[in-house]
Amino acid sequence: MENRAILNVDGLVKHFPVGRTSFLEDISSLIRKSARVVHAVDGVSFELEKNETLGLVGESGCGKTTLARTVLLLTRPTTGRITFEGTDITRLKDADLKKIRNKMQIVFQDPFSSLDPRMRTKDIVTEPLVASGVKDKNAIMKMAGEALESVGLKSEHLDRFPHEFSGGQRQRIGVARALVTKPRLMVLDEPTSSLDASIQAQVLGLLRSLQNEFELSYLLISHNVNVVYYMSNRIAVMYLGKIVESADADNIVNKPMHPYTAALISAVPRPNPKLRRELVEIKGEVPSPINPPSGCRYHPRCPRATEKCALEEPTLVELEKNHFVACYHPLG
Repeated sequence: MENRAILNVDGLVKHFPVGRTSFLEDISSLIRKSARVVHAVDGVSFELEKNETLGLVGESGCGKTTLARTVLLLTRPTTGRITFEGTDITRLKDADLKKIRNKMQIVFQDPFSSLDPRMRTKDIVTEPLVASGVKDKNAIMKMAGEALESVGLKSEHLDRFPHEFSGGQRQRIGVARALVTKPRLMVLDEPTSSLDASIQAQVLGLLRSLQNEFELSYLLISHNVNVVYYMSNRIAVMYLGKIVESADADNIVNKPMHPYTAALISAVPRPNPKLRRELVEIKGEVPSPINPPSGCRYHPRCPRATEKCALEEPTLVELEKNHFVACYHPLG
């Protein structure tokens, strides 16, 4: 049977060490390496199939962007394994990793800060090709022109600087830069959050058409549930460094089983005011990722929590077909 998974993430962990802050600690403790860490990503596993979009949602600070950067090895994981097209890339050296970089690209959140204002469009778009060792200048410019045209811009835009474009056009340049190497996997990190609503729709439509044309796989990071629902085949919900629920997009939005997911969905506005959802309030503040709660990390804020939730950490369990939930008291 054909393995359709282009990306397999298994037990991924990314911790960041933090320094001590107390003035009461003695000098010897200050110069020792701190044992405290930020649990940014803490044991995440998932698969992404070919020509599929997996949406990743959650509150700010839950670890979405760190997960995306770690998947691309822009930052090295603490532990865990990342398999891309059947190859374990986690421990590859930089020279070996460079050979597959062209197949894995990212579109950043802010098109104003992600494009160097001192570079012309042609230099921005061709930078990944030059970095990968392509030396034929004619071929490079041809590929850059094709990439720009594929995102709705023209070859004549190659000589312009970023400040000469609108926000939507800048993000199209960012997409062209990611597309020029003909990747198989693209990470979309909040690709439309800084754009006006009408421009968001245009960029999202562009991304969907590009996916069909080039058979791309997307890992879409966003806090906007509507955007993720529109784009994704499946959705995974993150809370404090862990995935707490994963299912088809329709099931996540229309039949959430984890209390945290239900609260997120209840806060999503609906276009028809007559179809209001009952708002589920999340009490309290997000716990510190330096000192996450024991057991289920959501239990201090969960109305369904019991003593077991505070003592034992739940694992993702398939409660329905392709619907995985990490909760001892899921919603019916």
